[in-house]
Amino acid sequence: MTKILLIISILLIQFNLEASDAISNRLLLLCKDNDATACLKLGMGYHYGVSGVKIDAKEAIKYYKKSCDNPTRKQRSNSFSACNFLGKIYYNGELVRQDRSKAKHYYGLACDGGIKEGCKQYRVLNELGIK
Repeated sequence: MTKILLIISILLIQFNLEASDAISNRLLLLCKDNDATACLKLGMGYHYGVSGVKIDAKEAIKYYKKSCDNPTRKQRSNSFSACNFLGKIYYNGELVRQDRSKAKHYYGLACDGGIKEGCKQYRVLNELGIK
């Protein structure tokens, strides 16, 4: 009985990894075609290590930037959410060296896109005199 459970567990893990690979490959294709939502999801995957993707700062930032830089009419909120994530990354020095100027830039883009947190953080950085 224990051997059967072990085999089932191994098969489930393998299935989940294959499903994650299929999802990642699909997102990569969509992002390559400038799908802001797919790029945002890839950025989050690399940022937080979601769906079997290893945490990779450079890849997270690359996909967040691609999403942030390509706001389409249909996917504007996801694109500006990516800008907000970039603001957080640079503000906190998370994954990269802290850079409050870059944080302010990305928070400003998020704010322009209607992300309230971006507006709040932009205002705070502005009050601190960050250029």
